[in-house]
Parts: sequence; C-alpha cells; structure tokens
Amino acid sequence: MIVCLSSPGVPGVAQAVKAAGSSAKVIGLSQASACREGITDGSIESVVTWSTVDLGYLTVQAAGALAAGSLTAGSHSLRAGRLGTIMIRGDEIRLGRPHIVNRANIADFL
Repeated sequence: MIVCLSSPGVPGVAQAVKAAGSSAKVIGLSQASACREGITDGSIESVVTWSTVDLGYLTVQAAGALAAGSLTAGSHSLRAGRLGTIMIRGDEIRLGRPHIVNRANIADFL
C-alpha cells in the first residue's frame, strides 16, 4: 500500500506502480476525475476527495461573515447558507466529512 498526499501525485504514483509491474495499491488525497483511470483499472484503491463547489461556497460564506463581523476569533460555528451550520474547531472551519471514492462509487463523482 502506498499513501500519496498530493492531488496530482496519486495518479502519477499509480502510473509508476503499473509501469514497474508492481501489485502495490495506491490510496491518497485527490480528485476523482484525476484518478478515474487508476480507480477503474484497480491500481488506485481509493481516494479521499472533497466537493470543490462546496469548499468554494464555504470560503465565500466565511469571508462574508468575517467582513460583517459575525465571524470572530473564538467563534464555534458559522451559518453558511445552503450548507447549514458549520462547526469551527479552534481556527479551522471544516467543510465536513470527506468523500471516499473507490471502484464501487466512482461514477457518482464524475
């Protein structure tokens, strides 16, 4: 098992593993679209991904709240429009649980 923590690295490592004739599986953080081939052919076991649309939306909501003064140091939650209430941990505004993309659900993410 090889873990890769770089979006472009996951498909690149999978290609290298295949070229070497290795049976090692690759997992990591990446986008489903970048890993489609490797997930489909089995060289990538799974990737953890995120919704870039939701992440961008949350960023704009946080910036708006910060500008309006409703997001301040020590805030524990943020009202984020269509995303609902988002919990804040320390200085991190977390979008939520990541998506695990694998052969069984790759079509849902393309």
